[in-house]
Amino acid sequence: MKSIGRKLLLSFGALLLLVSVSLGIITYANSSTLLTEEVEYSLLNKANDSSFLVEERLATSLAEINAIASRNAITSMDWAIQKPALESDFERLDYLAFAVVTPDGTATYLDENVLDLGDRDYVQQAFQGVSNVSDVIISRATNEPVVMITAPIESRGEVVGALVARMDAGFLSAMIEDITYGDTGYAFMINSSGAMVANRDRELVQNQTNYIEMAETNTGLADLADTMVLMTEQEQGVHPYNFEGEAQYLGFSSVAGTDWTIGVGVAEEEVLAPLQSLQAFMMTAIVIVLVIGLTIVWFIARSIIKPIITVVQLGEYMSNNDFTHSVPENLLKRKDEVGTLARVFNQISDRMKDMITQVVNSSEQVLSSADTLNDSAKRTSEMANEVNAAIREVAGGAAVQVQSSSESARAMEELSQGVQQIAESAAVISSSSTMMNENANEGYKSVQSAIEQMTFIQNGTKETKSTIELLDNDSKEIGQIITVITDISEQTNLLALNAAIEAARAGEAGKGFSVVADEIRKLADQTSNSANQIKGLIGKIQSNTEKSVTSITASSEDVNNGIERINEVGAKFNEILRSIEEVTVKIEDMSAVAEEMSAGTEEVAASVQEIASTSQVAADSAEQVTMASEEQLVIINGINEAASSLSDMSNQLNDLVRQFKV
Repeated sequence: MKSIGRKLLLSFGALLLLVSVSLGIITYANSSTLLTEEVEYSLLNKANDSSFLVEERLATSLAEINAIASRNAITSMDWAIQKPALESDFERLDYLAFAVVTPDGTATYLDENVLDLGDRDYVQQAFQGVSNVSDVIISRATNEPVVMITAPIESRGEVVGALVARMDAGFLSAMIEDITYGDTGYAFMINSSGAMVANRDRELVQNQTNYIEMAETNTGLADLADTMVLMTEQEQGVHPYNFEGEAQYLGFSSVAGTDWTIGVGVAEEEVLAPLQSLQAFMMTAIVIVLVIGLTIVWFIARSIIKPIITVVQLGEYMSNNDFTHSVPENLLKRKDEVGTLARVFNQISDRMKDMITQVVNSSEQVLSSADTLNDSAKRTSEMANEVNAAIREVAGGAAVQVQSSSESARAMEELSQGVQQIAESAAVISSSSTMMNENANEGYKSVQSAIEQMTFIQNGTKETKSTIELLDNDSKEIGQIITVITDISEQTNLLALNAAIEAARAGEAGKGFSVVADEIRKLADQTSNSANQIKGLIGKIQSNTEKSVTSITASSEDVNNGIERINEVGAKFNEILRSIEEVTVKIEDMSAVAEEMSAGTEEVAASVQEIASTSQVAADSAEQVTMASEEQLVIINGINEAASSLSDMSNQLNDLVRQFKV
């Protein structure tokens, strides 16, 4: 029974550990996924917000230059008029230089410096009527990164020139420096070719560092270069990459009106830092759950095993012929298989006690009668010897024969009484042996009935186990369906989130769609929560069914042990039954001998009467009487031997029965 307890502890311990670790792994994985998704979402929002700030800053500058270009002094295309107006704006605004470009591409700056800018893309776009911001370039005058903001000068609906404002590109890096994310977050901006436009490290901008080109000779930059290529190809997105051996997450968004893209990144180590504390918490929780679970299992196993141990001990006592122990009352009141087993054992014990008590009483009566018969046989033998001696004296002389005949008559009368007493004792013994045989047969039938009832319990236990196993299989199928529902709800949640993002981008036109997407996401969350609750309930059902299968299996083994114990008791009853049958045969033989002895004594009595009536006849019949007395002596000796044998067998039966304790 101790092995069952250990098996229960090991089985449930392994199950609890497996479930706890599985839940921990799933929780950790889900938390990691959710945390990563949240970081990716926030990085993308950060990149979008940053690109919007740059767009606003550039839009402000474009608006300023367009406003200046639309003034009459500027549209006159008279440098003498244009220069004073531009000098006033130069002092008021934060620009490095102003220049007016004529249709032939000649650019005149306020310092009277003249350059040919006709081949510049930003000038060509302006003459096409498009205000624009150039890429970051290195100024020939200052050798610093600058941005050229250009607006067309229109007069009477025609482009007659272009106004160019040189702006320090350092403001872009200053804006990038203000973009933060956590402790290790960073930001940068590149153009369509991958060259650095803005960065905290101003030297990267000054040198117009291009990691895409550098990756052609430095394979360690390949992952970063691939990410930057993706930035130039897509308007926005989130992408992980490795840089200098560290995993990074990067969200990026393009700046409208330019070919620039802003990237906002953070180290993966910082992103997943909360998972470290979660991991420690889960390990502690697993240990606590395991300890509590094993403690509960230990108490449950003890409550199951303890009554089984009690019943098995009772069976061991019965197999050792000890019927002094009873089943505790609390076990008899139980309504489960253990209670049925306890009641069966209690019925067997009570019936065995009654039967053994009857057998003991009968064996004591047989022993007492056998002792009485033995004493009577001895006295009869002594009297027969005396009769034989008297008859011999009668044969010696007629005178002595008359006197001896009277003594012989009295002796024969006593002999007749002894024989009658022997016959009565034999009848009592025969009746007792018959009763013992019937009681033994009833006991054997009770044992067989108990075996049949134990077999019925065993079959019922097997059917119950099969039913619970079917229930366990059904619950597993339900668990699989719940998993599919959970996956669908998660996909629905992601789709709703994407829809909400698209609705947010759509502005006022997407507000209604955003509300619908939010409701869909809430429904998906509710579906996922409900599915998880159902999944938890299914897990409890599976755990309980597995507990039931284990308990029923252990009970089935104990029922088998009970059947073996009862079979041993049945074997003992077979031995008792055979012994009683042997005693019955001996008693029947003894009864037959007693009847023969009674007939012999009657013949001897008749002979003695004849001797008493006439001496002559006695003298003539002396020889016949002597022969008859010798035959009678032989019969009496046979009775004596049968009585002694009966006494020995009675003692053996009594010793065998007294092996049972009731």
